[in-house]
Amino acid sequence: MDCPNESRVIRAALEAVPGVCAVHIDLVRQQLSAHTDTAQASSAFLQKVLADSGFPAQLMDDTETAPAPGTAPAPVAGANWKSLTPVLVSATLLAVGAALEAGLVPDLGATALPARILLGISLLFSMRSFVHRAFSALRHRHADMNTLVTIAALGALALGDWIEAALVALLFAVAHQLEAASASRVRRSIDDCLAHLPATAIRVDPSTGALTAVPVPQVLVDDLLLVHPGEHIPADGIVETGWSEVDQSAMTGESLPVTVSPGATVYAGTANGRGALRVRVTALANQSRASQLEQAIQQAHALRSATERWVDSFARVYTPAVLGLAVVVATLPPLLGYQWQQWFYHALVLLLIACPCALVIATPVAMVSGITALARKGVLVRGGEGIERAARVRAVAFDKTGVLTQGDLELRHITWWSADNCPADGCPDDGGQPLDKLRMLGRVLAVEVLSEHPAARAFVRYAQQALRTSTAQPATADRYLALPGLGGEGMVDGACVWVGSPVLAAQRGAWSSQAQALADTLPVADNSLMTAGSGKQLWLIAALGDSPRPEARKAIQDLERMGLTDIVMLSGDHPSHCEAVAQSIGIPRYHAGLLPQQKLAAVRALESSHGSVAMVGDGLNDAAALAAASFSVAVGSNASHRSVQVADAILWDGNLRRIPLLLAHARRTISTIRLNVIFAIASKVVFAGFALLGFATLWMAVLADVGATLLVTANGLRLLRSAQPIEMETRSEDIAPRTSS
Repeated sequence: MDCPNESRVIRAALEAVPGVCAVHIDLVRQQLSAHTDTAQASSAFLQKVLADSGFPAQLMDDTETAPAPGTAPAPVAGANWKSLTPVLVSATLLAVGAALEAGLVPDLGATALPARILLGISLLFSMRSFVHRAFSALRHRHADMNTLVTIAALGALALGDWIEAALVALLFAVAHQLEAASASRVRRSIDDCLAHLPATAIRVDPSTGALTAVPVPQVLVDDLLLVHPGEHIPADGIVETGWSEVDQSAMTGESLPVTVSPGATVYAGTANGRGALRVRVTALANQSRASQLEQAIQQAHALRSATERWVDSFARVYTPAVLGLAVVVATLPPLLGYQWQQWFYHALVLLLIACPCALVIATPVAMVSGITALARKGVLVRGGEGIERAARVRAVAFDKTGVLTQGDLELRHITWWSADNCPADGCPDDGGQPLDKLRMLGRVLAVEVLSEHPAARAFVRYAQQALRTSTAQPATADRYLALPGLGGEGMVDGACVWVGSPVLAAQRGAWSSQAQALADTLPVADNSLMTAGSGKQLWLIAALGDSPRPEARKAIQDLERMGLTDIVMLSGDHPSHCEAVAQSIGIPRYHAGLLPQQKLAAVRALESSHGSVAMVGDGLNDAAALAAASFSVAVGSNASHRSVQVADAILWDGNLRRIPLLLAHARRTISTIRLNVIFAIASKVVFAGFALLGFATLWMAVLADVGATLLVTANGLRLLRSAQPIEMETRSEDIAPRTSS
């Protein structure tokens, strides 16, 4: 399946089978999936249908015969000596036959009959590789390149040109081998970018410490695995014991190994270094980051871009149009008195340029290569449409917490406020808190432990430390409700406890001028304010600090060098805190104190001014803005499930310098696709002109078609090696320390 038009033959053959509901063909990876009623269309029967159509297939993904993890899929045959033998025999016979017909053999002169016998045998050897597919296409009322070359070769025989007939068939057979080798290289290049998953894992028995080798699909969450030095890690997890260096280049694109120690996160498919590790599993095999990465690459061709859909529509019109032109060229001039042999030959040449192989393959190879290259850098883009939208971005909006800042908040100041229970100047750090303060702290903790916001995680760490020596019964919350942009609330001991921003406190009627005056005494330039209470009663005001990402300033500078017209920060935090962050990272504009719907309005305002806008966020508060933006990016492994669902791209490691890399590489990918499409169309137009003027031959037409296909494929594959421009190389001083803990 090297010619795109062959996919139509395959689809027609399978869709004619009762029980086949839908067929998807991945031309780049040479894979096919079909949704079937297994009672009517078994896998074995579909394989027989494909073989009868000239496309033998191997079962790669079936519940009974799926390959074990860590084993490569069954290879699709490319060029090999067995398939090359008929081509070599054909070439030898052609050379001898042509020499005999031209009288180049001494003492024999021109011997037509032996020469034609040899040329005929050469023709049969060449055609055996594609004639079956040609007649299969005709049975399904399609005309692919196999059909067109067969007609051209038989037409040349009808004109008495045995040498050209054999030469056209031989060149096309050689082209088949070259295209098979090229397709095999595409598949290898993509598969090399995927993580290397081992087939088995070593499970540690929690009670006896015994070691057992188990298949990776049987590894469960919370299992403890032993990873020896030099082995690939079998599952996503947290290091419990051990120290090592892990090569995470398949996941994050970082070329330098990452030092890991207890508490560090490791990923399936990454390579362990010199130390032995014990890893607590956090995700099943089919939910690991490596699995998501492979699925994204496999779906890159399934989620077809607008360019691919346009090319397919054009190809459906182009082929019949050229075939119609060939019929006109073959019939009209002879009716007007011109020599029919000459114009019949011109029509045969036109037939060979009627198959738009180079045009149809131009887009998917480049698109999948571009997506794969970004995946190697830790940027997961969902399909070709995501690449197209990224290439059009002219302005970028960033969330602040967890995106421009590290998201690892720390509770730096806390002031208690409750006229009924305790004095406002109570200090939680001196160990002398009254029990009522601890009880309130426990109730707030019960609510915050259910939240995914970074501020909640900071408060949970503080509260658990403060309550470690408390004898109070731990509180639990139920009926928790997240309040996007504000905070959250839950029922604790029969009372509704709320935690969030001062805006939430004001909505609950618990924010007064005295509370504002107290808040003004806290340092807010580098901190965010958090409040908690119940009903109309305010319990506490806290200041939580966060630090900008070390690479944020460089990322903003990279975006400005790309010529983006507007870069803005959108945040729900206090204006003075937003101003401090904006100044420290050099972001030109910011909007503070925004609720989720106000972030959404800000994104829409940017789109009305600049056209295409990228929104970069990580939390539930950003979901609406991410969904509304022209292009959206979820940042970091801690991004909320909702933000990951709606995002067009996921930035695994949170390194912001991947954002300009993503946009630049998307532009490069689209430029490559445009160049490929223009070249493919121009080559057809030029050669059609040569054919009508009589300057082209059949063998030239075959070489032109094959050459164009190979050139656009090679040009698309260049994207695998160009995912990081030199001016945007990530330097060690621009990113956070590589040691994970």
